[in-house]
Order: sequence, then structure tokens, then C-alpha cells
Amino acid sequence: MFNYYTTRILFHNAISTLLSDPQFFFKRVLLELRSIFTPLPNSPVFKKINGILFEFDFNYSSHMKEFYFGTYEAKLIRIIKTFLKEGDTFIDIGANIGYITAVATGCVGKTGVVHSFEPVPEYFQRIKKIAEINKDYKIIVNPFAMGDENGKIKIYISAEDIGSNTVIPRKDDVKQILEVPIRRLDDYIIENKVDNLKMIKIDVESYELPVLKGLEKYFLEHRDDNFHSLILCEIHPHEGNNLKNILEYMSKFSYHPFNIIKAKERLTMKKIGKEPLINVIFKFCG
Repeated sequence: MFNYYTTRILFHNAISTLLSDPQFFFKRVLLELRSIFTPLPNSPVFKKINGILFEFDFNYSSHMKEFYFGTYEAKLIRIIKTFLKEGDTFIDIGANIGYITAVATGCVGKTGVVHSFEPVPEYFQRIKKIAEINKDYKIIVNPFAMGDENGKIKIYISAEDIGSNTVIPRKDDVKQILEVPIRRLDDYIIENKVDNLKMIKIDVESYELPVLKGLEKYFLEHRDDNFHSLILCEIHPHEGNNLKNILEYMSKFSYHPFNIIKAKERLTMKKIGKEPLINVIFKFCG
């Protein structure tokens, strides 16, 4: 059962997609219809996602059906497939059970690298399994949260949705509270000599600004480079971090938000603020 907030997000996303890219919208409708009328196999079942073997347990989460039929975050998946190429490096922050990690791994291939970050132990183990059953690919799984500090932080595990865990304190929809390690991404990149970093995906349930602040040293070090990483970021404009602060912080490093459907369309704060939830792609515009 969808709550009001979820229904509002789905409605906004549908209208936005229809207006900006009708062809993509109707392709998505066909995928949704297929998922409705095609029976699911007995689970668990293994199936390849973008060439990567993935375990589907339909009793684990309602998202598994979306993963299986390719209806989950279709716009996000399309832009990942558009920009990521063989040999690239991809960072997945807030990897959950690893669907985006699997898609990105298929894009970067056996010569590329995916660094996946998931602090919830149960989900971390699932991503480890993806790495273990796809040994020909380089998937580096890390059991910690990302932010603007190194240490420990509490994470609030959702009772309703595996994708709604957050380090933002809350009282409702909490199944469990865990203390997990937290690290700065710029320190991780330096220590692990991460190179050829094409894209960073951030999905951290309103904790976007601290994660971006944890990239400050990386932004400064690579400011004058010819190549700049793309930042694919989910933003909750009306929750947690102030949208104005996020955009002002990123603009200090000449990064500005663009539409993930029309990647050449630069977004204004006003346009982003109209959405209850939005994915944007930050691109360097120096």
C-alpha cells in the first residue's frame, strides 16, 4: 500500500517524464504492463542484470519484482548506462542490496571497478554475494556509511522499506537502530588510489550534503583537471539538508545540477524545489 508521500512522488515523476520524454514514458508503461501480466518464477532464482548474475528473492522485498522486470529507477539506470563505459570506475554510495552496483558492474565490465558502500550488515552481505558469484568482475564492497567525518554514526533501519534507511534521526518507521562506521569519501579515494572515476551515485535519504562535503579534498585536487567525475545524486529538497546549501556548496567547485533525462538541461533551484524527490546529475561547468 502506497502512502501519500510515495504516491505524490510517483505522480510527479510520471508527469515529469511524460512531459520531458514521451517516448521513454511509454516504454516504461510497457515494462510496467509486462510486470503486471507476466507471472513470477519460484524464488529464489538467479538471473543476469546487464550481464551480472543476481539473486532474486521475491519474498524479501517488493523492489525485487521491479529489479526483475527492469522497472526500478528506469531513468537512473538509463543515465548510468549512457555515461559508464568499459574500464571506468563507479562508486555506489547507499548501495542497499546491490541492484545499481550490479547494473554499473555490467557497464564497466571486467576491466573496470565498482566501489560499493552499504553500512547495514544484512544488505552488505547481499552485495558481498554479488561479488562472490561474479568473480570475473571487480566489485569492492565496503561496510560503512559515507559523510563528512570519520568515526561512528547511528543508522535508523526502516520497518517498511529496505530503501528508506537513514542516518537522519527519526522516531517513526524504525525497526532497528545500529551504530555503524562512517568515513569521508575523499579519504577513501586517496587511500585506495581510486582513479578513472567516471561517476559517483549518492542515495542516502536526506544525508546528501554531508556526503558531498566528504568529497571536498577530491574536488579541490581535481579542480584543474581536464576530466571531472559525474555526481548522480538523489535529493530530497524539502527534508534534511537545505537544497540551497547543497547547490551553493557544489557551485563552489563549479558543479551544477542537470536533468537526468535531458542531460544538457541545467536545473534551477526553483525547478528542483518543485519536486518531492528528484535525481539530478551534477556536472563540472568550469
